[in-house]
Amino acid sequence: NNQEDLEMALAARPDLHAKLIAALSNEPSVQAQFRVDWQKAQVGLQYYSQENDYRKLDEATAAWERILQHHTFSEASDEFQLMVHNDGGSVFLQRYWAKGQLTDLDRALHLWQTAVQHTTFDHPYRTIYLNNLGIGLSARYTHTGHLADLEMAIAAWEDALQNTPPDWPNRAALLTNLSNVLRDRYARTGQLADLETAIAAAHEAVYRTLPNTPARARCLNNLAIGLRIRYTCTGQEADLEAAIIAYQDALHSTPLDSPDRASLLNNLGNSLSDRYALTSQLYDLEMAITAYQEAIQHTSPDSPVRAMYLNNLGLGLHNHYIHTGQLADHRQPKRCAAYAA
Repeated sequence: NNQEDLEMALAARPDLHAKLIAALSNEPSVQAQFRVDWQKAQVGLQYYSQENDYRKLDEATAAWERILQHHTFSEASDEFQLMVHNDGGSVFLQRYWAKGQLTDLDRALHLWQTAVQHTTFDHPYRTIYLNNLGIGLSARYTHTGHLADLEMAIAAWEDALQNTPPDWPNRAALLTNLSNVLRDRYARTGQLADLETAIAAAHEAVYRTLPNTPARARCLNNLAIGLRIRYTCTGQEADLEAAIIAYQDALHSTPLDSPDRASLLNNLGNSLSDRYALTSQLYDLEMAITAYQEAIQHTSPDSPVRAMYLNNLGLGLHNHYIHTGQLADHRQPKRCAAYAA
């Protein structure tokens, strides 16, 4: 019995019961024929989020699908249907990320496309649906490489930005997402205009975030990536200088225990290495080596990116040996290569 199973699950986890009550108070009215499955979807997702139990994620997606396929679903309120399309899509996307099945991603995209199609341009949640649609399309582009998905993702985020005021609290996230996919299209087509627009969006995202916050650090990192790419394309030293400053500012806004810190340090090291190659200033190379060393310290031994960080450190030490002739630098790259293997 579905109701009894749900009650047993909630009795075993009072914390989930409290979250379910909170969710009920924030969602549109759920009709009786959908209530059990709606609750099972909420509980399943909470279990998965806390325990990484794929079975609970399967239960959540199955519950959303039963609601969507129910013979009275089309008669439910517009608000409830939109909620189901959006929230159901999010769970299918989570299962795609967990298991990599493209059918889940396609299902999520269909649900978000339906939500967008059934909202007017001034609907309060249209921007959220468009953002989710863009995330899904970008994920499918990464999976399949189909340029049409990338084009549609760009269009979704451009549409979302056109329908949000400049002071909307989450505008920076939309700008960052748009910047990322524009950079992807630049990488695919080589059109410098895409890179220029991506950098402009990243600049605005930084402007729209509060100083010394994790959100600002992420925006600064995104900006710096674009600036460094443009430096490699045009050779304009000002872009490299601005990228280094952005990475340094991002690190100042990132807690020492943040999982983002290692990648920021590695990116800073790469930019400092670029400046060393340009100016031959030993100080830049030594700062790059320090950044790589700290990135490795913030990376677990089994991390898939640790080998890349070790390789970058090895290259930096090798260049230091060439510059100074110090034998200790000559030995260190071999150790890095051994650890990276």
